[in-house]
Amino acid sequence: MDIRSLEELQQPDGTALVFSPLGLGGKLTAEDAAVFQQEVIGRVDLADSVPDLVRRSFERVRAAHSYGVLHYEFFTLAHDHAQLVLEYALRERFVEFYSGMAIFEDQSGTEQRLTFSTFDDLHRQLRERGRPRGQRRWRLQLRRTSQTMFFDGMLTTLLEWARAEGLLNGERNRLIAPLFVKLRNHVAHHTAYQLISPPESARAISDLAEIVNRLWGVPTPGGRLYPAPVHRDVIAVSWDPGGGNVVHSLAEHLHTMPADLNPEKLTHVIVRAVLHDQTLTYFDARFETTLYPCQLLWGPGNWANAVKWLASEHPTPDTVDILDRQFMIRFHEERIYLPQQINVAAGLPGVDRHGTWYLVRADFPNDAFNHLRQQLTGNVGCSHRRCDQCAVEVITTGTWQHIMDHLAAEGSAPAAGPSTPDVRAPSWLPRWNGIHRGSHWTIPPS
Repeated sequence: MDIRSLEELQQPDGTALVFSPLGLGGKLTAEDAAVFQQEVIGRVDLADSVPDLVRRSFERVRAAHSYGVLHYEFFTLAHDHAQLVLEYALRERFVEFYSGMAIFEDQSGTEQRLTFSTFDDLHRQLRERGRPRGQRRWRLQLRRTSQTMFFDGMLTTLLEWARAEGLLNGERNRLIAPLFVKLRNHVAHHTAYQLISPPESARAISDLAEIVNRLWGVPTPGGRLYPAPVHRDVIAVSWDPGGGNVVHSLAEHLHTMPADLNPEKLTHVIVRAVLHDQTLTYFDARFETTLYPCQLLWGPGNWANAVKWLASEHPTPDTVDILDRQFMIRFHEERIYLPQQINVAAGLPGVDRHGTWYLVRADFPNDAFNHLRQQLTGNVGCSHRRCDQCAVEVITTGTWQHIMDHLAAEGSAPAAGPSTPDVRAPSWLPRWNGIHRGSHWTIPPS
């Protein structure tokens, strides 16, 4: 190799300088590039509960990315090492979670209590105790449910274990978990040269931080994979009778609406929702047509009554989880209806309870709806209870009463309340390009 001087080693890599906050373009100065790359990976830190050794491994990854400004290949090193640190973090969390003792069942169903100080120690015992009768399929007894699951200590079962114990969540995250396994295997069993860009490295580091934090019980504010509960404001959604204009803004600004909107001629509802959710334009009180959870507080009504209600009730903002939400979906007379919040479906009048109902877990309502639409039209790929193609789990299906009984048995039955008004913003229909009729989609005959 060519021996370079310290001064030469400290020279910036020109390829790294073309990456800027505005994307690819004119080169940054070396100083600005160094600051920028560190700021990109400094947005997500590890929680205080994460052990020191895991933290050190994570900081090593961030350091490698930072030095990519001097040598572009370091971005690839950072990206690849992040995949290995993920597996290491899962192993450390396993040992900590069980406090060094876990119950396993061998192939004959015999229980064995294994004590271990490190994950390597556990792995060694699983191998050695399986030798007398060949390779055994060990099953781990979960602390959360006392059920058992196949466990071989590899990354795939470590991720499945973390989900089974409630350390990781999110249906979309379940679906992409195999991609992390593929990335890790690609790094561990290197087969070809690759060159990773700074954005790819930064994304891997950010994802790693989110997963590690979630393993130790801390979601990430504004996170991509494991976001913290999102903030919901009290918002006024307003529209004119002709449906030509639908607007939404903070409810506190309702009394100062621009005069050109003629607020006294508009229909208003007050909701608790995420302000930057642009799908509020398609607000529907009974069906989930918004990206994030939306709760009807008042309405519909005129401007004067809306202002009066706000002044008397003083509704406050809140936060709401957006992962692993549960929806109820109705299928009746060859029509599949849009997802509904459980408390809304529970308050439906009797005439709207007929048909077959599905209790579905998904992160977003469109995920749930599209899965069931595929399933009901005969797509065999979407026939599983926990779909391998869609980020959806069908929890149970049956009559409306069956769903209510199931929720009651699980301790999550909604409190009885008044029926939610059947009201929607008039811009709702154009969103569905004429395919949907009202709030449902007709299943074509087979």
